[in-house]
Amino acid sequence: FILTNKIKMTKKTPPRYSEGPLKKRSCTDLFCCLLFIVLWGGFGYIGEFALVNGDPERLIVPYDQKGNPCGLDNQTDFKFIFWLDEDDQGVDATNTVCVTACPESNNDTIQCPPEYQEDLCDGNVTYKTSPFAGRICLPRDDGLVDDLVN
Repeated sequence: FILTNKIKMTKKTPPRYSEGPLKKRSCTDLFCCLLFIVLWGGFGYIGEFALVNGDPERLIVPYDQKGNPCGLDNQTDFKFIFWLDEDDQGVDATNTVCVTACPESNNDTIQCPPEYQEDLCDGNVTYKTSPFAGRICLPRDDGLVDDLVN
């Protein structure tokens, strides 16, 4: 197979293509290129506006079952999310509370915000966890992890 500068001519091939690629080229998508640049500029403006006027940390912190962000607002000391195991029946992904530290063994006491202490934290069974991503008390028991995922 030998490459040549000549293109095989057919009856439909315009004569200007007979010698290979066009010698005289021009930009045909200038409008689309400018529109693309303007859109990226708009995206940059919106991103900068959001960072300056918003609170991006609220996007990455976990929230307890009452909608309070762990580690922010009035819960600055309670930065970890913990899934409660009521009466040793397994964990539920919607039954959460913010705690100061992850329990490292079974039946550890957990410290919750004062408004949760009586109804959520007293009398609940704890389980072994490991801190994950600086915000999550991840269960060490695979069965409990399966409860959360499913």
